[in-house]
Amino acid sequence: MRCLIPFIVMLPLGLQLAHSQETVKRDGRPEPIEVHGESNLGWHFYNEYPDEVEEPEKESEEPTASLPSTSSSSTQSEEELPELFSTAWFSANYERIEKAAIDNPTKENIRALLVTERMMLDKSETFARTKVRIAANDPILQDNMRIPMNGYGKSLMFKYKKKNYQLALKELTKKAGIFYFYDGKCIFCHQMIKALNLLKKRHGWEIRVIARNINGNRIVDLDPSIPVVRDVYHSKNYQIKHWPTLSMVVPEGNQHYIITQGVMALSTLERTLVTVSLEQKVLDDEWFYKIFPQERGLVSQAQFEHLPKDISDNPIKLINHAMDAIANPAGTMGYTIDSEDENHEE
Repeated sequence: MRCLIPFIVMLPLGLQLAHSQETVKRDGRPEPIEVHGESNLGWHFYNEYPDEVEEPEKESEEPTASLPSTSSSSTQSEEELPELFSTAWFSANYERIEKAAIDNPTKENIRALLVTERMMLDKSETFARTKVRIAANDPILQDNMRIPMNGYGKSLMFKYKKKNYQLALKELTKKAGIFYFYDGKCIFCHQMIKALNLLKKRHGWEIRVIARNINGNRIVDLDPSIPVVRDVYHSKNYQIKHWPTLSMVVPEGNQHYIITQGVMALSTLERTLVTVSLEQKVLDDEWFYKIFPQERGLVSQAQFEHLPKDISDNPIKLINHAMDAIANPAGTMGYTIDSEDENHEE
């Protein structure tokens, strides 16, 4: 009897465990759930698992590599290859030939390098000689027709240029004057007095010295014909902040251009006066080409600013237009000078 008691107690527990396992694993899904006080609601009321559908195994598809067309690849390689012994060919192969000779200096490699260099030199020599010959036969392309390049003609051009500098300064005195701002306590201001006297004597410049911190109206060593004006408001009106300052004043338009702040040599002062007057159009373009004859005959970018719309895509029309610009460049007036100066003496 005692042996039956444990068996009787364990039997219901075993049956309950077997029932729960059967409930969970029937047809691969749980049994419907019974809720207290409700009828069997069924498992699908809560979750729905889709039926497993066996997918057919896909046959492995190996990509078929398409063989490149022999004819197209050979055509492409032929198009990419440069012409034999052209500049493109030398650019592509010279470095390889040189490296081969350096890394492995055999007779064959060294000879190949030397022959390559000889061919390149011959090619450049032929180009240079042909270029010179063509330029010599075309007057438009001869630069010595624009300006003298050597000999006596070059010397005459420099004399012509120097003379025109002096004539331009004389012409400039008809259109502008000079203000010189002077301070009696400035140790550098007196150094420019001699240059002012020479500008007055050589070219007839109208000069005014605007002075401060001086006794009376005279400055030692200054040409008596050059008036001295007390600086009451002038430096403030012209916004002068440094002494000495030399400026060029153009009455037409009441223009004021600072030439130098500090001491400047006479030759540099003359060149600066002319350069500023050209930049500010106080002197016109005719004077520009007289003073800078080396600029004469240069093709100007302004000549190409108004090209027809269809010309940029047509190289033949474009080159013809460029030839017209070369034949008719800017500043092509002759080397003329006043009759009184035709001997070009200084």
